[in-house]
Amino acid sequence: MIHRALPELPLIGCGGVDCGEKAVQYILAGCSAVEIGTATFRRPDTLAEVKQFLSEYMERMNFKSIEDFRGLASRT
Repeated sequence: MIHRALPELPLIGCGGVDCGEKAVQYILAGCSAVEIGTATFRRPDTLAEVKQFLSEYMERMNFKSIEDFRGLASRT
């Protein structure tokens, strides 16, 4: 995995992010940023939905920041 080999390299997750679950998957894989593009044309509220999902996910998992779970999947 790129994040495991080069943890200091900022990764950007692009493509197919249309919900909070997919954004979390990219972050767990080590991405520092997640691009949300085409989904906003179909559903303009996609960004708000993703933000809300991330907040709820972090609260449920007791994470204080995205850094608490960024790259967690590459550590296993």
